[in-house]
Amino acid sequence: MATNAGVPLTLFAPPRVIAEESGDGASGSGIVLRSAEPLGDHPVTVLHSLREHARAAPDHLLVAERHPDATPGWRGCSYGEAVAAADSIGQALLDRG
Repeated sequence: MATNAGVPLTLFAPPRVIAEESGDGASGSGIVLRSAEPLGDHPVTVLHSLREHARAAPDHLLVAERHPDATPGWRGCSYGEAVAAADSIGQALLDRG
């Protein structure tokens, strides 16, 4: 735990949850925990998020891996490159029916 002069620091706010008992008797009972915080704005799908990042920062690195052969270093794919590749694949599939 992080401390400041021996005093523990709280790194995260405590979760705000709502606990509800559940169960209809047939399937047993339990407790359902729900967030007390309303769900904020969010992308509809991962693809929407990817496209938004590609619009905002097309040159930012999305993924990287070490070269699979003996060549030292890394190879990467930016958000813009990933969207361009996905669009190319999608168009090729459409062209082929």
